[in-house]
Amino acid sequence: SSSSLLSCPSFTTWEEYWKWRCWKFPILQDNDDEKSQSTHVSLAKRLVSHILSAPLTLAYHTTLHFPSLPQHWCCVGARAEATLPNEYWKELLIASHIEKKNDDDDDDDDTESSSSNNNNSNNWTLNFVGPDVPKIPSRSLAHDESVLDLHWHPPGYLHAMNDPPVANLFVLFNPGLGHSNLTKGWRPTIEHLVAKNAPLVLTAHSQRDAERDEKVLQECFRNVQYELNPFRSRITYEDPFLKGHLVSPNQYVAVIKPHHI
Repeated sequence: SSSSLLSCPSFTTWEEYWKWRCWKFPILQDNDDEKSQSTHVSLAKRLVSHILSAPLTLAYHTTLHFPSLPQHWCCVGARAEATLPNEYWKELLIASHIEKKNDDDDDDDDTESSSSNNNNSNNWTLNFVGPDVPKIPSRSLAHDESVLDLHWHPPGYLHAMNDPPVANLFVLFNPGLGHSNLTKGWRPTIEHLVAKNAPLVLTAHSQRDAERDEKVLQECFRNVQYELNPFRSRITYEDPFLKGHLVSPNQYVAVIKPHHI
């Protein structure tokens, strides 16, 4: 039989990933100033990290925390992620380095059963749900023998959808669950996610943001702990609503598995 499995991540930093992808960052032409060249490359890397933070965060942490990759993802409360150019989401397939592994030890019955259940084992789905999701036609991206189907569901909230997308993993990028202006609005969705009993991947754009979100989540889940995300955006800016509060997208990440619910 065959099943889609993931090898352990071969990269744990942006530098390792860029090296694995054989990416070279451009240098300034006709400029021998070493400091200027270094600054130029650093800025280019910051920009790339910002654009690819969401796909790489999802790829890295699902690969790290789950023995086999859930096939149906749902990005809840999607904003910037829903407008990311489709080709950048292709990095999710590439970074996950999905492998098709044959198991010759199964008997004939298992082989027949597995074959019927895994015809689409290399097909993955990412749904964007939320009030800020734009109306965009569905799109399929391919890499080797794997396909990622992208679907947008505007507008609305996951908990209010009459026909929510099928999902066995939910991801919330920088949701601000604990922010005083957002907590009440997120409450019904969190209750809905608790009832789903599915894995969650959540990010926060600062330590302060992570601590606030963690307090909210601990009311519903066990063993919630945020940690620094190696694939956070390297672009830092000041929170427009709080002077002196520096943030960067996906700076912290938490993974909640069903047994933590």
